[in-house]
Amino acid sequence: GQLPYGTPTHIGQTIYRSQPNYGGQQRYNARPRQLEYKCIEGNLQYDCVFYDVHIDMQTQDVYFGFEDITLNNQKIVTFKNSTMRKLPAALLASF
Repeated sequence: GQLPYGTPTHIGQTIYRSQPNYGGQQRYNARPRQLEYKCIEGNLQYDCVFYDVHIDMQTQDVYFGFEDITLNNQKIVTFKNSTMRKLPAALLASF
């Protein structure tokens, strides 16, 4: 099963599940809709774990990483519960 958001694990880590965030929804001057996946979990094996990422051939304008792009220095990332039909250029540019 899935753990609730922010559930402490038995080894002292906290699991945070990434949720897609559609940019611009809460702004008056909305920018074009962009799918964002934030890096909110790391562990001993991976700098960042992304959850529930689904990208098909028509998906465009996807952003991966922290809101502050200066923090995007992760080299080892993984995806869980995700499917990607193509590897977006934005994924490579994000890290």
